[in-house]
Amino acid sequence: MSIDMVEKNALQHKADTFDFWFDPIIFQVPEYLTQEIYWHGHIPFAFWLIAKLQPRTFVELGAYRGDSYFAFCQAVKMVGLKTKCFAVDNWAGDVHYGQYDEDIFQKVWLYHESKYAHFSRLIRSNFDDALDSFADASIDLLHIDGTHTYDAARHDFETWLPKMSDRGVILFHDIATVKEQYGVWKLWSELKVKYPHITFTHSSGLGVLIVGEDAPFSIVQLAELKEERNLGFVSALERLGEVITLNSHINNQRKWFEHEMEKYEILRKEDHIKFDELIHALGDKDNEINKLNANISDITIKMEAYHQENDRLNRELQNIYHSKSWRMLRFFKKLYKKVRG
Repeated sequence: MSIDMVEKNALQHKADTFDFWFDPIIFQVPEYLTQEIYWHGHIPFAFWLIAKLQPRTFVELGAYRGDSYFAFCQAVKMVGLKTKCFAVDNWAGDVHYGQYDEDIFQKVWLYHESKYAHFSRLIRSNFDDALDSFADASIDLLHIDGTHTYDAARHDFETWLPKMSDRGVILFHDIATVKEQYGVWKLWSELKVKYPHITFTHSSGLGVLIVGEDAPFSIVQLAELKEERNLGFVSALERLGEVITLNSHINNQRKWFEHEMEKYEILRKEDHIKFDELIHALGDKDNEINKLNANISDITIKMEAYHQENDRLNRELQNIYHSKSWRMLRFFKKLYKKVRG
């Protein structure tokens, strides 16, 4: 038996144990997480893959908010590799998410420049236009996560396949998403019968396609082992990913709650100010009402005095009507009319 065969058999025997697959990097905590939790479950595997593959060039097609891309960059930095990393995206939108807010790219760019700009580059363009930036057979790791229709995903695979090196590994996200306008699952069902592969079904699914003939043994073995033999390690990665996803979801809910509380406090303060203004306005109205009441009181007093004076005059008038002078005056008035007549 040749030395190569002996070494291969020894490695295959060792691959039966969990220690062969284990790397403490899978327990590292991701430093960058947004509200887009759909990729978070694959971060432990991303860390492990970078450590095992040690790619010279990594390219991600479709970085969006940066959760997956920055996980790979974090792993590159933790392992201390000289990997050149590239994120290709127009950051303008697609058929699944609609138009992007420019704020999304600005946040990605600011974090990128502060953490990884010394070995990473953001290429803001469509995928086809970025092809000429890479030589054939130069990319060791490619992550395809752009438009998820069947035609778009197939086009991305076929146009970028010549760029893959002899160590090449291609990742496809959303292979477990079966719904309208999503066709990566169909493409994956076609490709996995042609290449060694690893399939993750959690977090929308991640397909790992080994297209290079000289990919690292640990990755090839994980793909070639029967499901029941690699299930322990794959399950461990899935469980770790679920923990990250759950923690991310909890943090998102906490941030949402804090944001809602901030809005509530702002509204409460505004309402308190409005309440104070209303109380002040009511105080002004009370003063006006008090003035009106005082005026009404004055008018009432004057009206009472007027009625009293009117009653007095009426009494005096009645006294005049019933007096002897008034009767004599009326007598002489009649007599005068009679004499003149």
